[in-house]
Amino acid sequence: MKKNALDNGFQLAAFDIISSTNEEAKKLAEEGAPSGTVVWSKTQTAGRGRQGTKWFSPPGNLYLSLLLRMDCDAKIVSELVFLSALAVRDALPKVNLLFKWPNDILSRDARKLAGILLEAKAGTSGKADWVVIGVGVNIASHPADKDVDRPATCLKKLGRNMEVDELLQAFLDKFSIWYNIWNNEGFAPIRKSWKKNAAFLGEQVNINLNNKLMTATFKDINETGELVIILPGGEEISISAGDMFLGETKKK
Repeated sequence: MKKNALDNGFQLAAFDIISSTNEEAKKLAEEGAPSGTVVWSKTQTAGRGRQGTKWFSPPGNLYLSLLLRMDCDAKIVSELVFLSALAVRDALPKVNLLFKWPNDILSRDARKLAGILLEAKAGTSGKADWVVIGVGVNIASHPADKDVDRPATCLKKLGRNMEVDELLQAFLDKFSIWYNIWNNEGFAPIRKSWKKNAAFLGEQVNINLNNKLMTATFKDINETGELVIILPGGEEISISAGDMFLGETKKK
């Protein structure tokens, strides 16, 4: 492991290979590492996404986890997923992106380019002890369609050449900007900007909620980042966890 300082006060812990940047960041959090610690690895042997899915992690792509310590209610830390998506978008100004609720970043043809995995530990007071935000961006390569539930893409395929360390620094620069906005103004400006790139907004979508599939219309995200949907009978409900997609998930 190599340690050095990055711009904007971040402290970098860099690896050539690691099992999972999120797991390392959580370990460092428990050992007392400071807020702003960034774990970055050239590859991962056990990278993962939401709900334990495998995250393919060959060299040439970006794999990082950011450790934060904040004096805030643990209930609102999920808002950092949306904030992180904005940071990825702004770090890639020449790429047209879509945000798929709650944590995926897609190309305009709805192929997955990046994902965000947030994990947190709540303290006894109900406030967040620490938060780890994992970010994976496909730069040079992406998994084959046969190896994943839904199709993926990479920056190279989209005609955008970028070095891993360049994107790392750009993401952290943009994250700092949005994090300051969030601290000073709350979730409202994050929500407003996220919705500009929202995938499937106003469309009929499929929702996987606790392994139960339903069809609904994606109406909005609310003031806490929950998905607002309209059921076929007209009932409007909000959900805080689940998976939204168009079409069928590939069966394995």
